[in-house]
Amino acid sequence: MTKHIQNNWLKGALAFCLAFFTFAAQAQIVIVIDPGHGYNSSGGNPDGRTDTEISTALAVGLKLRDKLNSQCTSYSVKMTRTTANGWISVTQRRDMSNSWGADRFLSIHCNAGGGTGTETFWCNQSTSSNTSNSNFSNEVQARMVAGGSWTNRRSVEDATFLPYHLGVLNGNNAIGVLNEIGFVDSGDATKLLDNTWRDKFATAYLTALKNSLGTSTCTPPTSTGTLIQGESYSSAPDVQTEACSDTGGGLNVSHIDTGDQISYANVNFPTAGSYKIEYRVASANGGGIIESILTGVVILGRVNVPSTGGWQTGWTTISQNVTINQAGTYTLRLSAIAGGWNLNWLRITKNTTARMTIIAEEVTQDISLYPNPAENELFLRYTGTATNSRVLNTSGQTVLTLPTSTNEQPIDISSLASGIYILDMTIDGKKVTKRFIKR
Repeated sequence: MTKHIQNNWLKGALAFCLAFFTFAAQAQIVIVIDPGHGYNSSGGNPDGRTDTEISTALAVGLKLRDKLNSQCTSYSVKMTRTTANGWISVTQRRDMSNSWGADRFLSIHCNAGGGTGTETFWCNQSTSSNTSNSNFSNEVQARMVAGGSWTNRRSVEDATFLPYHLGVLNGNNAIGVLNEIGFVDSGDATKLLDNTWRDKFATAYLTALKNSLGTSTCTPPTSTGTLIQGESYSSAPDVQTEACSDTGGGLNVSHIDTGDQISYANVNFPTAGSYKIEYRVASANGGGIIESILTGVVILGRVNVPSTGGWQTGWTTISQNVTINQAGTYTLRLSAIAGGWNLNWLRITKNTTARMTIIAEEVTQDISLYPNPAENELFLRYTGTATNSRVLNTSGQTVLTLPTSTNEQPIDISSLASGIYILDMTIDGKKVTKRFIKR
């Protein structure tokens, strides 16, 4: 009896463990990359496709897989073929996707017929609602047009090709699309066979997948901060993207004019406190101003964009320190208070507590600061001679330098974002600090 009970307990425990690990595996986002047609195991060409299409689809698919694996550790990436001689039928590829429990399915092809440009298709007659497929199709199309510098042909549902290559989408449980990168029998072929362009196509697919899944960044935060690619925005109606010459290549956000808004959804600040936000920028003329806003309400601050000598030269990293009052996941919006700059990426890093020590007050002289809180103007009243007067943020950085004579004179603080600041000055050789709030 005891042995029987033990066996039942072991079986139950094993079943629980299997169920637990199955659930854990399924909880991971699964991406299936389908590099379209290929040669079969004997070197035959069952679909009669050109080598340009077969090699391009595979090369771009492999590049996309590598980008996903290196940048998106929270994704599980599968491929329907990884070699040129890996042909299988559309039904087999669809069934593979379903067996993997795919969340997104991307089939990569090249077009023919002497045209030019890129186009994306969706069609799944096994579901009553294709809204998600349509949205994913539009996202892939938009990113390929921008990242691949292609003519925008169409993003469309097309049931006429279901008996053929679009059959890979019908009955597929994933949200899926098929993209025709470009045409193999026109001038498009030059780009299709170029390794640099193939990398750009893969980057465009990567951005489309992240946007479709609602993840501005798919790499968990590390000690070096959370890196967000500029082109992975969730909303930016008035800007464009272009090929980037900065280290790492890919795309950057361009044509940023005064008043433009760039939003990044699902940005996580795991704890309250001080953070550094870095921006990788280029500007031909300088004079730009970036204002960061949390969930459209809380203004975190502003940072000036210098001239780097060109739109694709002298890329530089600028930064600002901000205070997050409550941990959480937010939409981070960048507002171009003044335009004329390109953005490659932004990075968010938690500041150490040591950098916050400046917040302590060291009032060693009689000094009055009013009003406090203040809006646009601040007044000081003190006795003696003041030197080295400045305003610091809570990370100890100078954000405003004050004139020599400030006693009972209005101090313009209208350029400061809402938050806590420290007045730092020397009066008759003694250091004085005073904290105030800018509304």
